[in-house]
Parts: sequence; structure tokens; C-alpha cells
Amino acid sequence: MGLDDDRDEWQRMIREDLKELIDLVEASGIDELEVVDGDREVRIRVDKTIRPQDNLQEDMSAQGAEQKVAPVVVLADRVGTFYRSQDRGASHLKSDGDEAYLNETIAYLDSLKVLHEVKAPVPGHIVQFLVEDGCEVEYGEQLATIASQRLDGEP
Repeated sequence: MGLDDDRDEWQRMIREDLKELIDLVEASGIDELEVVDGDREVRIRVDKTIRPQDNLQEDMSAQGAEQKVAPVVVLADRVGTFYRSQDRGASHLKSDGDEAYLNETIAYLDSLKVLHEVKAPVPGHIVQFLVEDGCEVEYGEQLATIASQRLDGEP
């Protein structure tokens, strides 16, 4: 296999297989996956400590439907470019003050040319986006805050 063929295969893997690998890591519960091909290496690492809101839905049920919970910070789960819409020039999915339902997509992170959804970890109103559209973000960086509350139509 020539250098160009090798480069083409690596690019194909990045485009097609990387999203599958990331989804596999997230779904399987493993903490890290490393793929090595000669001198090239891809490592996917999940930090499970950045999701302190996992049990928040349970906590909200115990507190009652009308009671509000402290604002929740939405964190970047990977390094990438932050976008508030899927296509450049399109209107933002969500703006400051908009309602967001649990697991609703509120923005995107482009990582290695793969677009990943940023989902609301809790239902509520978006207080503020903390990152400008098109800016680079680091893993664990604060992206937005949501004033958590149960919204009409939520179970």
C-alpha cells in the first residue's frame, strides 16, 4: 500500500469509523479506547466525573414539580468547535431564555469533522450561552447554563 493509499484509508477511518467508535465508547461504559495504526494513534477517553447532573431528574421528582433547582452548567464532553446551529448561516437552535427539554439538542461540537450534539442535561430555561458561536472549546469547558425546572409536557 502506497503513502497516498495509506493516507486515504486513514482519512476514511476518521470520517466514517470515528463516530462509531465514539458512540461505542459512550454506550459500552468503558473509560478509554485506543486505536493504533503504525505511527498514527486515536485515543477516545470518557471522563465520567463531568456529568454530576445524572441523578438530577430523580432529585427533581422528589422535590416536586413546582420547585426550581439551582442552575446547571452544561460542559463540553470533548475538544472541538462550538456551534449553535448545524449549518453555518442557519438560525441558532436555542437562544438565551429559550426552554430546553431534558436531552434536547441545544448546540453542537465539531470534533475531527464529526458533529456531536450538545444536549440539555436537565429541563429548564437557558440562562446564557457562555461560548461564542464558532469558538474552539476544551474538554470540560463551560458551554451554557440552564435554570433547571420541570417544564410543561415533561414526565
